[in-house]
Amino acid sequence: MIEATFIQIAEKAILEKGTNKLSLINMIDAFTTVGFPALIPHLAVVVKTKRDISGDPAETECTIEIRQGDKQLFLHEFKVNYEDKASNNLVVTLVGLVIPGPQPVVFIFSREGKEIKRMEVEVQHISPEVKEAKQASV
Repeated sequence: MIEATFIQIAEKAILEKGTNKLSLINMIDAFTTVGFPALIPHLAVVVKTKRDISGDPAETECTIEIRQGDKQLFLHEFKVNYEDKASNNLVVTLVGLVIPGPQPVVFIFSREGKEIKRMEVEVQHISPEVKEAKQASV
């Protein structure tokens, strides 16, 4: 049975092709914004998966879905090819995710329509703070 050992989001992820080594830059555990809708300019969704080489297929259909409440924010379907390996690091990179409101955002990894792993990320609304106001002279 194919499993997901973790799902993580970060601002950026680097996946080395030959070795499948993974580096995450600026991991995200909450979104903080001063208003809505909020734009997240760069986002990488990373899922580490493993399979039973003797029983699981080398290639399978998977999905990454991002939801907020009952609203789907993003859906990406793709094939995963393990070749002869037992594990694989999957990275989906987004440029521009819009978060419409203050509810948690849920990242869901599925295989062939069945949810395997999910991660819920808080959305924190903060008030803008003015540290110092200066008037420019003309």
